[in-house]
Amino acid sequence: GILLTFTSDGSNTNPGFVADYVAAIRPPPRTCPGSGATLTAPSGSISDGPGDYVDLARCSWVIAPTGASSVTLVFRSFSLETDGDFVRVYTCRNPLCDTTTGVPVAAYTGNSIPADLVVWSPVILVTFESDDTPGMFSGFDADYYSDLALPYRGISTPPAPGPGTTPSPSPPGSSPAPWPSPLPSTPAPTTCPGSGSILTAPIG
Repeated sequence: GILLTFTSDGSNTNPGFVADYVAAIRPPPRTCPGSGATLTAPSGSISDGPGDYVDLARCSWVIAPTGASSVTLVFRSFSLETDGDFVRVYTCRNPLCDTTTGVPVAAYTGNSIPADLVVWSPVILVTFESDDTPGMFSGFDADYYSDLALPYRGISTPPAPGPGTTPSPSPPGSSPAPWPSPLPSTPAPTTCPGSGSILTAPIG
């Protein structure tokens, strides 16, 4: 907003002024089909919707398959305004996740279909945002599969976590993520014999 002030001294009088103002009202953010949902099935799909997507879209999906250890995101189509509109992926500790509590894993933009993304986390957050620049882009369609939904695409077992199992960066033709680099996946921790025990004996 703006603040307009008028002051005068006591020396003389004048007709003063008359001014008009026009407010430019920014439209509210628009959403996508199913945006805001928490998806708990072993597999499913997310999309910005049919046809070209709208400007100022703000969409999000929490993917939390019940009992899962990992989630694989497979893009079927992808066409976004380069460097203006993004699909972002975050890992989360629980389904009550948003962009302030999730850890960024990958961001995609441009017109190339990203490689499959394997995230070793039981919960992920996927967001889609478009800016206010007019354009004609078809958006994205993606399927997700938990490790409980295999086989898919000919894979009968989930890829092993650890070195080599990292989020895929944007492929050639897509702009890089705004974060420095995708975060590597981390295998589930293992425990030692007696770990977590309270030792009260004098010697042990």
